[in-house]
Amino acid sequence: MKRIQQGFTLIELMIVVAIIGILAAIALPAYQDYTVRSKVTEGLTLAEAAKSVVSETWQNNGSLATVTQEVTSASTGCAASVVYCFTVTKYVSAISIAATNGEVLVTYNVTASGINQLGTNNTVYLIPTIGNAALAAGSQGNIDWHCKGAASTYAVGSTGLLPGRYSPTQCRSAV
Repeated sequence: MKRIQQGFTLIELMIVVAIIGILAAIALPAYQDYTVRSKVTEGLTLAEAAKSVVSETWQNNGSLATVTQEVTSASTGCAASVVYCFTVTKYVSAISIAATNGEVLVTYNVTASGINQLGTNNTVYLIPTIGNAALAAGSQGNIDWHCKGAASTYAVGSTGLLPGRYSPTQCRSAV
């Protein structure tokens, strides 16, 4: 009688292990980039308050002269007279507003407890525009926001240093 094969041969098991190894070698770096991008996204979420301050102040006053700001730790808090206050988080060390054109600068914490993969390339700008032009005296209309990291091709405003591989999608294009 013929004997029915039970189980797998050694070569079949080695092929499966090799395939799993190849998949892991491809997936691990992609996952690491994904985790950094998710930490970077926290900064964009926190910057929504600064964007609101710029939009409201510009629409009400036509300038940003009245915007006072402060960066603080959770333990000290901000002064009552400050219009925009940012409290430092684990991944974001500062968010500031340029008084001349309303650009919001997000600076990431690159210490060991922050996002150390960024190194010195740890900034991204959020650029307010009206009709694809920077905010300027007399500008009127709806404000559009553009995110600019190192991979962004949008022409108006300052460009951040955040590498394209770590930038969220909205910070990599010309939009």
